[in-house]
Amino acid sequence: VKKMVQAGQVRSFRDLHERLGLVSHNCCKYNGRESDYGAVSRDFEAYADDAIISAVNVYNYNAKKAAAEAAAAAEVAAGP
Repeated sequence: VKKMVQAGQVRSFRDLHERLGLVSHNCCKYNGRESDYGAVSRDFEAYADDAIISAVNVYNYNAKKAAAEAAAAAEVAAGP
């Protein structure tokens, strides 16, 4: 994952989610859904989904906060 991000192959949370899903899908496809690898892969995918959702929520919160602060600063700069 780190190499994909550094190489620019992952540019968004959606890209990351799709690539991790593909890794999990392929692991289950080639090793069997009920194999040890398949079970670990499904657990990892569930964990990654939760982590990506948390990261998106933090990103959105910070973006909204920054926009509100910029709007407040613009109002102060504009004056009465």
